[in-house]
Formats: sequence, C-alpha cells, structure tokens
Amino acid sequence: MIDVVASAAEEPVSAPLARFDRMLAAYLDGLAADAARSRTFLLEIYAVGPDATAHRFAVQRRFVELIAEALHEDPRWQALPDPDFTGLMLVGGIASLVSGKVATNEHTDLPTLRTPILAHVSSLLDATAQR
Repeated sequence: MIDVVASAAEEPVSAPLARFDRMLAAYLDGLAADAARSRTFLLEIYAVGPDATAHRFAVQRRFVELIAEALHEDPRWQALPDPDFTGLMLVGGIASLVSGKVATNEHTDLPTLRTPILAHVSSLLDATAQR
C-alpha cells in the first residue's frame, strides 16, 4: 500500500489538496480491492505480536510523512498550530474509519469514505485560512 500511495503522490498536480485526494483514492481503492490483505494489515496484525505491531505503526508513520509531503506546499497546512500532529490525527482517523469498515466486512465500501474525508480536510484548511 505504501508503494501505491507513494506512486499516487508522485504524479504531478498543481494543488496539494488534489495530491492528497489522489493518494487517499489510491489507498481506499487498493484496500477495497483486496479484502484479505486489508483484514490482515488493519486488524489481524495485532495478534501476531509486538514486532508485527511495531511494523504496522512504522507503515502508518510513513503514511503520515507522505501526507505531510503532499500538503506541505499548502500555506493553510503550514498555518495549522502543529501540522505534524494534524497529520498523525488525520491518518489515525482514516485508519480507524477504514478498520471499522474492514471489521464489518464492508471493505468494498471503503472508496465511499473519500468524499467525506476530503471535505473535512478541506474545511480544516479553509478554517485555518480564515483565522
């Protein structure tokens, strides 16, 4: 999934939010296409043990870095009180939403999360610009 999201991040676009949107779509579509891998990576990995869990969180941290790189050029992102922490919260929230869908065997519905997630990120950035 890291490779899929990183590839989406590398495609040229003019707006940072559009890059984030493309990355989010790649992530959600990739997970929706492979229910077994999604379940293993998002839910069952915790039962494997502390090394696997540590790896899971390292991968999650890489997602945070990719999002930060994508949104870094947006001055509204930089105006947030703590852009790094915001990235952690964003990825944690997305992971929770995605894990919930996978846990309830709704993995094919994962792409439907794209629009509300993007709307919330956009509203956060717009609210920052209004300060």
